[in-house]
Amino acid sequence: MDVIARAEAATRAVSGKGRGRRLGGALGVLVGQATRELRASGVSWGEVARRLQVSVPTAQRWSERIAEPPPPALLPIRVVEPATEAIVAVVSPSGWRIEGLTLSQARAFLAEQ
Repeated sequence: MDVIARAEAATRAVSGKGRGRRLGGALGVLVGQATRELRASGVSWGEVARRLQVSVPTAQRWSERIAEPPPPALLPIRVVEPATEAIVAVVSPSGWRIEGLTLSQARAFLAEQ
């Protein structure tokens, strides 16, 4: 089955789902590719919209969909030295909060208050 036939079948399968139906991921890319192929072969926007059972502006938006590049297989990492002292979070009875300080830094801060 060619791209256009698959896209027509896909949009028929979701027709009747109501206004604002979403065609995301691979299905959206497939429909976008079919829309571009139809337009390249000289089919009018009205005919493209009729075949895909959508409005002309929707068909035009779909024609702009392209495959997104896959995410990289490996992501960069950063190795950090382990903290020599534990990081604490202090919450007072009245609700204020101190976070990201070591125990000695939190003790010194509280002693100043």
